[in-house]
Amino acid sequence: MRRKVMKIYVGCALKGAPKKFVKFVAEVKKNLAERNKGKLVVLEFLGLGVGSDADVYRVDIGNVMKCDFFIAFIDNASTGLGIELGEMMRGREIPFLILGNYRRKHNRMATGAVKNRKERGCFAEYTSMENAVRIIEGFARVHPLLKKFKYT
Repeated sequence: MRRKVMKIYVGCALKGAPKKFVKFVAEVKKNLAERNKGKLVVLEFLGLGVGSDADVYRVDIGNVMKCDFFIAFIDNASTGLGIELGEMMRGREIPFLILGNYRRKHNRMATGAVKNRKERGCFAEYTSMENAVRIIEGFARVHPLLKKFKYT
């Protein structure tokens, strides 16, 4: 049986987030794509300053609804990321990983979601870009719902 390529979506705060953080998330996505070419594809959010508000909602929620694995960086407050997580929790039975920097306090709603969906999700603290990528790759290798992909 031929395994399909895993589609991942990485959500995070954009508006109001420090430029350093936005660059960090972009580097994580690029690193994941380069290290796992042919095994996974990173779905892209629309981003700031591109398209209308309706376009942003349509594209970003569309990515949430078609991804196989959802990753959320919760280092900065984000209504948009909260909406994405809510849509994923209500509308999808897919694995998810919530990541937060080890130096920060984390939103209890996000960490509580993991505690209520242990079979699907995990919360982890990362220390660096390389560490975040290793956490994501490790989760993708061992989660039972992701065994059907080339990645595992």
